[in-house]
Amino acid sequence: MDLPWCRSGALLLGLALLSGCTEDPCVSPERPEAERGERVWTQAFTAGSSDYGRSIAVERCGGQVIVAATFGSGDAWLGGMTSLGEPRWDRRVQALYEGRGAVVIDDGEGGWIVAGQRGVGTENDGPVDAGWLLRVESDGTEVWRAHMLEDAEERASFAFESVAQGDDGVILVAGHTRIAYQRTPLAAAYTAGGELLWAHVREPADGLGSLRAALPLPDSSDTLFVGSLERDEGRGLFLLRLSAEGEVLSERHRPDTQIGSARAVLMPEGESVLIAASGRILEIDLDGEVLQELALEEAEQPFALALDGSEGIYVAGRLKIEEWVYQPWILRLTRDFAREWQTTEPREGELSGVTVGPRGDAFVVGYVEAPPTGEMLDVGNADVWIARFAR
Repeated sequence: MDLPWCRSGALLLGLALLSGCTEDPCVSPERPEAERGERVWTQAFTAGSSDYGRSIAVERCGGQVIVAATFGSGDAWLGGMTSLGEPRWDRRVQALYEGRGAVVIDDGEGGWIVAGQRGVGTENDGPVDAGWLLRVESDGTEVWRAHMLEDAEERASFAFESVAQGDDGVILVAGHTRIAYQRTPLAAAYTAGGELLWAHVREPADGLGSLRAALPLPDSSDTLFVGSLERDEGRGLFLLRLSAEGEVLSERHRPDTQIGSARAVLMPEGESVLIAASGRILEIDLDGEVLQELALEEAEQPFALALDGSEGIYVAGRLKIEEWVYQPWILRLTRDFAREWQTTEPREGELSGVTVGPRGDAFVVGYVEAPPTGEMLDVGNADVWIARFAR
């Protein structure tokens, strides 16, 4: 088993846990007392060169944390740890994920669901990808894989950018399909066993864009998909509501609202959506009307969001220090968008994922700049970076 954990001296403390763990994974040990916004622990490792943390999730009982990352080789890496940052297991999944894919969620049954994309070739002057789903047990053992391959005639490719799970166990994915360099929104649903139920693929004539979040609506079998769409009137926020059978119930396009590459999350009441737009944090209702917004500083660039129940909001991304120089950045807001605290990591890098764990603490993942490897083609190097911040 490949063990990138042990390649960083900072991670040796928990190495013994990799050989087996006997304690109940649903028991979340107390952490040391920490001030609000204080870094509780950090971990960093490399598997070679240019390794990037993509997504992070915490078991619903709070006992285990899982990270999804991509290596410079294009392979995916999954790692499990305790909420105190002690490594438990890790798995390398070869030639499965590439690009900014690799998002992970807790499946509610002691396992994890991972989504992403894999390059499978080149056609029509553009790359061809396959969307992938992977389900693993709590120790990283693979249960099944599912994928959406390129279309044999049109040479379309598919990329999964977000994954969610409905109350009935159905797995929902949001992303895009592409022919050459034209992207169109894609939504799909799979059974808990990985079988495709339906796929909603839009035609280029209906607008180009991508879906970045699948949000199952409470007290309903419907799903709200959030992304961006470009039409003649401009490019902006796109809301698509689909039934449990994949039928279009409603859609809304707001060319005046740019959301960039950030994710969206459903507010606890299920009546509004939180979005990190370009330069703003927005709360919108299910029809796209803005309820409140916060203008960010010019240097603040958000890439991920998480809710601390009904208490607060975490925003993670990067802070621009100077031209082409960025630092990992996390901001905590109240529900009414008042700033509570923010902090950065001194090393260059950015955060791609954030989630909330025990005691309302924020768990983040991304990358930090690392020393060059000395390889001939090495133009930059990055280590996966994971941290926990006190609420």
